[in-house]
Amino acid sequence: MEEKKLKDLLEVLNSMKDLELLLAEFYKAVGANWNDEAEFFERLQFEEIKHSKNIDTLIDMVSKNPDFLQWGGASVKLQLIQSLHG
Repeated sequence: MEEKKLKDLLEVLNSMKDLELLLAEFYKAVGANWNDEAEFFERLQFEEIKHSKNIDTLIDMVSKNPDFLQWGGASVKLQLIQSLHG
């Protein structure tokens, strides 16, 4: 993968991770103020944290092997699904 494409991809992935963590904080705050639904929002919070960890794994995979993702087609989606779900 070209260096610029790799840099751009890593930047996007890091932004996605940041968004997941912001959503987790949002759900935490909502749950703290909505006691009747606190358990529901806590589950959402932990799901967002899990998503951020999945993105960390993807960042690590792409950083170690930039050609891991070949742009275009269903093969990229299939590789991602297989990698993230074991």
